[in-house]
Amino acid sequence: MSISAQLADPPGISVQLDLAFPDVPGFKGQGWSTQETVMVVRWLFANPAAWDQAMSTARAYPGNPHTVADTLHETIVPRSELDAIAAAGGDPAKVNWLEIGHELIERRDDPRPETVTAQLAAPVTISGQLDLSAASRQKAHDTASATAKAHWRADQVRDDHGRWARAPGGTADITGRFDEAQRGGRKPVTVKDILAEWRKSKDDLVRSHLNRAAAALDAGDRDAAVAELRNASTYAGVRGSGDRLHELAASLSDESRTNATVADFATKGAKAVTGLLGAGHNGWNGKIDLFNAEDQPAYAAVLNWDGTMQFQRELAQKMRDDAGGPVDDPQPYAVALHELIHGALPAGGESAEWKALAPDDRAALDALGGMDKANVSGGAYATMHSLADVRKYAPHVTQDTIDSLAGRGLLEKSDFTSSRADPKTGEWASYHEWKMTGKARDMTPAPQQTHAMHSAAYQNPTGASVEEGFTELGTVHHAPEFFAKMGIGDRPTKYTAFEAGHPKVNPVYASTKAAVFSKLADQERALSADPRGPQQQAAQAARRAVQSLNDDNLPGAEDDLAELRQLGDPDVTQAAKSIQAGLDKMQAAGYAARATMSEYAKRLRDPGRIAKGDAWRHYGWQTAAAQSWVQDAAKAEGKGPKSPRVRDLADEINREGVGGKVPAMVRQVIRAAGADPDKFQGAPFAALETRIRAQWPQGPDGAQSSPWASALAAVQDYDRSHP
Repeated sequence: MSISAQLADPPGISVQLDLAFPDVPGFKGQGWSTQETVMVVRWLFANPAAWDQAMSTARAYPGNPHTVADTLHETIVPRSELDAIAAAGGDPAKVNWLEIGHELIERRDDPRPETVTAQLAAPVTISGQLDLSAASRQKAHDTASATAKAHWRADQVRDDHGRWARAPGGTADITGRFDEAQRGGRKPVTVKDILAEWRKSKDDLVRSHLNRAAAALDAGDRDAAVAELRNASTYAGVRGSGDRLHELAASLSDESRTNATVADFATKGAKAVTGLLGAGHNGWNGKIDLFNAEDQPAYAAVLNWDGTMQFQRELAQKMRDDAGGPVDDPQPYAVALHELIHGALPAGGESAEWKALAPDDRAALDALGGMDKANVSGGAYATMHSLADVRKYAPHVTQDTIDSLAGRGLLEKSDFTSSRADPKTGEWASYHEWKMTGKARDMTPAPQQTHAMHSAAYQNPTGASVEEGFTELGTVHHAPEFFAKMGIGDRPTKYTAFEAGHPKVNPVYASTKAAVFSKLADQERALSADPRGPQQQAAQAARRAVQSLNDDNLPGAEDDLAELRQLGDPDVTQAAKSIQAGLDKMQAAGYAARATMSEYAKRLRDPGRIAKGDAWRHYGWQTAAAQSWVQDAAKAEGKGPKSPRVRDLADEINREGVGGKVPAMVRQVIRAAGADPDKFQGAPFAALETRIRAQWPQGPDGAQSSPWASALAAVQDYDRSHP
């Protein structure tokens, strides 16, 4: 069917966002991050041959959603359909191929959606579904998962017994259904819920409070919404709907408290992460949105490109319910750390060296930097410019200024002269050109980066793999110190503490055991000194209890203690009760000590566990690949694979956003080779980036090696051939 035929009645975005995988056998609808993504999904449903090809790819590569996404993009969906999106005013770059890939993998064993094909009657084209009005765009932005950088894939998480923690799935709309059993029968309150009560109410005063509650919740002010709901409940109480409104207020208050728990933790954590990494600032915008595990089963948290952190509600509730006591599950805290590391960005603003320059020096470098950003590389490398070019933007700059900058190593003069005609006289004249050196580019003020600046880099599968691998490596490296800075490092977990390879004895257990042992020994001595038969029999029971206690056989000690109580001697019976209380205390404390949060986290950062994907058990092979790179980099500097330098090198990369990580890796190679960075500006630098991306591991099989050696050899070869 032609594009124009489909444009006759384009459905609105509100309908499209609910389409997704329709309710056919084996499918349940979910929301999608962009309207363009929905269009591609619908096209797949309407074209059975393409659907079968997409599902075959998903079945062939269930562990590699990036391959599925790339095949969809490059092979299955015709280029003509993407061109049609652009022609109709859409943006093909907003198709979230990875999101579709994840969902196809999750649904790879489901039946073909014949119902959808029958409904549409004939194949459709993508552009025919577009509603590109500003209102629709805003609606898509407000309700969808919003071109999010999706992290902490639950399909790569195993529990303590090696089982999958949750089934894999795709990104979904955050406003979906909720399992009421998760929160004692309560479900999240939405603006829609409040407006439904508004429509039911016939009382103007109640409706007024409900209207204000809906407006407050829509604006993100949960506390104000709770207050208005409680007012509405008070006035509606005698009319029969008070209990229902009171429940809405209670549920929203609970949601507000849960949200605040994560927000408070992240607020403090963002500062801690910036300090631990040595980053400039954090791209998290201070906002938290909670979503349900069933609605986004593949993810525990997401840092959207607008800086909002989406956090799984069930994990947030665990954080809220810990309430300062033992930590039932350390994972939510590690999830928060992972997302905050994603948000780490380099510092912007002016350096001390820049501020020390004369005004004309800064003006000249500003002009050159601006012209570099306008070149085909977008400023990735410096290009040659004449004094006349500079003076178009900085008219007060003179040749003396240029010569002075060159003399200080901030500008490089061309080896040849160029010629051009004077536009006024027509006479030809020769002139030199200059470009900024690496030293100058390093000191030039960088703009304050935002998280959104890096969204395009994450769409590249290797870019996403590098980002997730190094982010998780940073999580593993810094979790012990991060937990300590957050005030939770000394809180006990459910995990056993180890000492010298053996379970560490719980100090409460050990001290209580010593006290009980002393009391039993006293009873044994006293009973042994009494020649009467019953006392001698009881003394034997006391000796058996001592032996059982010495073997940490608490049930055996209790059985032996029962014989002492049967003796009938009041003093012995009283002593037996005291000893039994001690045994009960030992039983409650447990033999093994519980590892604290920081102790447990230190255990996980063992390089061997990281290499096996067995640290926090997220992004296993990606993290192993990242570790291989920084271990190779440390080795090139004469440091060992367990040296602190490994973490420093990982931090150097994690201080960059997604788009800056591979360039940071290139700089590490150039530095290790002892080469002049200025030699590698422009095309040589870009070639190194390409080499690293092309050779970066694409799955578990290659995760134990890195392209470091290849990149280093390329730098050394180029350096020798360009003296």
